Amino acid sequence: MKLLIAISSCQVYEVSGLNTPMRKTWLPDAEAIGVDHKFFHGRGTTAKDIVVINCEDTYMGLIDKFRAKIKWALDRDYDFVFTCLADCYARPERLLAACPRTYFGSVYTHETYGSYCQGGAGFILSKEACSVLVKDNLPLRHRDGTMGDYWSEDAWAGQALLRAGITPEHSEDFKVWMPHGRP
Repeated sequence: MKLLIAISSCQVYEVSGLNTPMRKTWLPDAEAIGVDHKFFHGRGTTAKDIVVINCEDTYMGLIDKFRAKIKWALDRDYDFVFTCLADCYARPERLLAACPRTYFGSVYTHETYGSYCQGGAGFILSKEACSVLVKDNLPLRHRDGTMGDYWSEDAWAGQALLRAGITPEHSEDFKVWMPHGRP
């Protein structure tokens, strides 16, 4: 089973050191058990574990960055993708154990976007789910049909997967924040 930890980040985070805590804490544990990781930035950045994709390197470009990193993982034949942001903490061995699922994380139901796995806690996508996401080009919409936020990649993914009949599976193990400030 081949798992990629796909981290949406940006050059500002890289320069300011906000990507460093992941590199110094749990990403070495992922490498030790054979789990790959990459930071995904938009145009205008470079580093050894960063993939530069052709999109804006801003918060407003998160949906495009998300779709590009999922396509990157599919092109390299990953079976599962744990998608997260640079402020996420995870235990790689627990991610591997959670992988035999299609769309898995902390499910949130938004009043107008519907139900989806929250990006703040990260979520796992199977190759099947990734294939659906790279083919879907419909925008994020509110229930009334109006356009949604350009940055809400987690809500967009939930809508795109639901259109394909894939619903999110909830786990209490994915926490959006910790009450005591620690994992």
